Amino acid sequence: MKLDRTTVHTFEFCKWEDPTAKPVFCVVCKRPYPYAVKRHCSKKPITIQVPRLLQEPQLHADGGPGTELKKLLKKIGIVPVGNCKCNKRAAIMDMEGPEWCKKHIEDVVDWMEDEAISRNLPFIRIGARAIVNLAIRRAIKWRKKYPL
Repeated sequence: MKLDRTTVHTFEFCKWEDPTAKPVFCVVCKRPYPYAVKRHCSKKPITIQVPRLLQEPQLHADGGPGTELKKLLKKIGIVPVGNCKCNKRAAIMDMEGPEWCKKHIEDVVDWMEDEAISRNLPFIRIGARAIVNLAIRRAIKWRKKYPL
């Protein structure tokens, strides 16, 4: 799978009206949060360079971290619907492997948070991080049991 490292995506962190208030609201995107956190704002971008896949990733049938995360989420009733990016992101996680997922766990949790917001589902960051860590551990265990 080839990566194109020239693709530019844009992100910026939320700006809080009053970080001591509960809940706090972003001045730009108007999203409420229980407390001021460093998170990507959906309205106001800055430019960073990230890799982009040149071909559509395929979800692995083996126990990659993305596949394991999908299995865990399915157990609690969260499945890909419509035009969500779940399958593509799970395939990226499978392709990059457990080490990449460990390094980029906050990005994966941000993906999950964005999807939860778009589906109007409750979201708890620490819980999402725990589920992603469990998926990574299961993927590592699966790869040790069934080496490629």
